[in-house]
Amino acid sequence: MYYTPTLREHDLGVMYTGSLVGIDIPAGTTQDINARCPGDCTSRFDANLHIFSAMLHAHKAGTQVQTTLLDAEGNWKADLGSEPFYDFNFQSQIALEPPVEMAPGDQINTRCRFNTEGRTETTKFGLASKDEMCLTYLWYYPKPPPAETMNTCM
Repeated sequence: MYYTPTLREHDLGVMYTGSLVGIDIPAGTTQDINARCPGDCTSRFDANLHIFSAMLHAHKAGTQVQTTLLDAEGNWKADLGSEPFYDFNFQSQIALEPPVEMAPGDQINTRCRFNTEGRTETTKFGLASKDEMCLTYLWYYPKPPPAETMNTCM
């Protein structure tokens, strides 16, 4: 950690998007889950944001994770991260160079693929690594004032 008396031009924020609830994957199957952060959620920001980093996250049944940015009409705008061979043991942060600009009203789509072959019980949402989640953490600037802060879009 570094300390400086000179503030930077922008504060940064972190938000997460994806799916926590509704995960219900039968044993012995492969299943995709799509989660959309709708435009009315990103409209909480009153200015464009610059997304400069992403971390895709699922647990041990996760095999693929991909997150894309769509405009207000649902047209592709940018990739925010893709792990076509996702491995829970090798998660990493993805730098977006140059940063991706997100406008109020844009949508964020997160898709996860899960494989529960070899499992004997249904896999549901949970915090344990045997459970599942489908998330993307996004680092952005400028961070809005606290009254307008949004840190989740589900």
